This record gives sequence, C-alpha cells and structure tokens, in this order.
Amino acid sequence: MVLLQQRYHDQCEWYQYTTLKEHFFYSVLPEGQGAPWKRKYPDNVIFIMKKDIPWGKIDIGIATDLDFFKMLLDHNIPAVFHIDQMPPNETEKNKHIIELNGHITLYWSSEEATQWGAGISIIRPHPIDTNRFKGYRGILKEAITVATRPIGQWPREMKGYDILKKAYPQIPIQVIAGKDSEFPNSKQIMTEEEMIWHMANYSLYFNCGFKLDRTPLEAMAVGMPVFAIRHRFNAYKDMFNENTMNIAYFDTADKMIEGAQLYLRPDNFYMLRALGEAAQKTIKEHFNPVISISQWNKAFNLAIKNHK
Repeated sequence: MVLLQQRYHDQCEWYQYTTLKEHFFYSVLPEGQGAPWKRKYPDNVIFIMKKDIPWGKIDIGIATDLDFFKMLLDHNIPAVFHIDQMPPNETEKNKHIIELNGHITLYWSSEEATQWGAGISIIRPHPIDTNRFKGYRGILKEAITVATRPIGQWPREMKGYDILKKAYPQIPIQVIAGKDSEFPNSKQIMTEEEMIWHMANYSLYFNCGFKLDRTPLEAMAVGMPVFAIRHRFNAYKDMFNENTMNIAYFDTADKMIEGAQLYLRPDNFYMLRALGEAAQKTIKEHFNPVISISQWNKAFNLAIKNHK
C-alpha cells in the first residue's frame, strides 16, 4: 500500500519505515522543515511538503493531529489516527473523542487507550529489533549513563543527572538523548549506531520522563536495568511493574536516590542483573517487530474497511 504519513518523531518513524518494508510512505514535513539528514532512511519513504502530496496515489493516511486527520477525510482517504502523547487536559481529550469516534486509532499502550477512549483502539507496541543490540558488558563500570528528556518546565530535582549524582557521586555521568546546558557533557543521540554504542558502553538507565518511551525500552532490550519515576502517565504499566520485577519504579526523586544507593551497592549486583534480564525478556516477548507489523496492518485494513 501507498501511505501518507504525517511526521511526528524521527527515530520512531525510522523504525516504522524499516519494519513495514512492504509499504511505501510519503512522509509530510512540517512547514519550514527540511528532510532529516542524520540517518540513512530506507528506500520505501520519500519526504515531501504538504503542497506536493500526490493525492491520486494514496491508499491510506496516518495523522497525528486533528487538522491533518480532517484533511485526509476531505480528500476521501481512509485515515488512521496515531496518538503519540497522552491527553494534556480534559478539554483536549473530549475534542479528540468527538472527532475520532468510530475511526481507527493507534495507541502506544493500553493505558493510553484507556485515557483517550477515542475511536477503535489498536495497541501498537514499539518494534525493537533486539538482534541489533549486542555488547552490553554488565553493571558498575567506569560510567553510568543517565538518559533523560530535559524539558525546561520540569522541576530540577526530577532530572536524572541530579538524582544519580546524589546517589552515587563517585561515578562519572554521561547524559545522552538530549542537549541541555544544565547537564555537563550532554550528548544528543541521532542515529541507531550511536544509541547502540552507548548502550554497549554504559551500565544503567534513569528515566525521569512522563512515560516509558523508545530509549528506555531500547535500554531494556540489551538487559540494562531501568530506574523510573512513577507518574500517572507512565505507559506499559501492565508490562513493567513491581510484580513482574523488570523495572525499578519510585514515587519521588528522594525515593529514587535511596533506591539507587541500595541497588548500586556492590553486594547487590544480582538485583540489578535480575532487573535487566527480566526487562529484556519482556521486550523480546511484547515489543518485537512481528507483533508491531501485525498491529499496523490490522489498523490499515480496518481503516480501509471502515472507510468503505
């Protein structure tokens, strides 16, 4: 099928294009934005501007905002709505529920499907090719990676660098997956090769974001233990929780500091190793490309049937 894809996230889309190789994508760039250049994209995607959309060639469209969604319907194109974030407020949620009633809607997790309650729900696990992630060398080496999403409005104490520095001050820290002047030596990860290199060279992942997204899942894919702040918006709570013993959740930054001090003691190495191994097992079972391909194609076929 030929798909019209509204751009939403570079690295997630890269997984999507490489996983869904049997489909061809026209990927619509936001106004004023050029095509991404940091990674090599597969041959089944072309980046275009909205004014250049070849409407007569499109079999189905994927939207991430309501304006693009309405544009697809106006051009008589079967539409799938991909919800990339949790609802910011009740007004926005209700607006989406009204607009998407009866339409195919993709969610990252069952928690998000419950929160939004819009359209016909299709849960789409992130496709992680665990065979690409090799070389993880164990716990407590020379450095511990803190990967975080340093957004300015977050309280300072919720940022992983500060939490880990208090918990384990003698270990040098490298911040990845974000550029921020508050963090010394921070590094922005742009390609799959960079991510794999970092996962192979560091030992522990701190996630202080509002949900488990791509990067902590990739850390789990190599058996890296993940520490996370518990938020009401954490996704995948049915897969990663205390009962499954595959993640270390903490309610506050202070609790995370205490937990890190406990887990990082040399005599507790086995706790960290068990945490990483359990997480890796969950990723292989629930986030593999086979499941992702199945859910994407289910959404496409339902949208076309629904449209007819």
